[in-house]
Amino acid sequence: TKLNKCFLNFRADPLENINLLTALCGELLDGSCALYNRLEGDLLCFIGKWKAPPDFKDFDKARGHICCDVIQDGSDIVRVIRNLPGTKYAETDPNILKYNLQTYVGRVVKLGEVAVGAMCVMYRQDFVPTENEEELLGIIALAIGVEEKRLQGEIALKQSEKRYHKITSTISDYICSVRVEKGRAAETTY
Repeated sequence: TKLNKCFLNFRADPLENINLLTALCGELLDGSCALYNRLEGDLLCFIGKWKAPPDFKDFDKARGHICCDVIQDGSDIVRVIRNLPGTKYAETDPNILKYNLQTYVGRVVKLGEVAVGAMCVMYRQDFVPTENEEELLGIIALAIGVEEKRLQGEIALKQSEKRYHKITSTISDYICSVRVEKGRAAETTY
């Protein structure tokens, strides 16, 4: 019911919808915080946030973060990592010790067949998701993938509009010009 209500509250802005989905995921999986992370080159950008600490950065170096590994792996399975302080990630992801995180539950987000991000829920206690919770995380990851596609479409449209305006402003200079012939102005159309 809450998932359907979330879909009904979607707006035209894909980023706003991604934040709605991130918040819903965190709420329904009863996490300490929830994040949607996108891999952009060597950076992990935190696009969607729910209950993230106020000093939480919007981006960080991707290498060493669990979500980076989930994205690069590209597998559609839900990744659950418990006892985070006892894993290799405690040394490479500064958020684990800083925020006393114990469990990571995440799933890749794809744009078509390409892994672009990861939806994750973090816990300050030990947590094992049920099969239904894993399925819900999968549905939300797919929905975020749809919003990512819409976002890419909007970006492509804006770039196309910029090119169009540049071309039309350049062409208008050539369509009509004024030249001076023997002391008088004459309009010439090309």
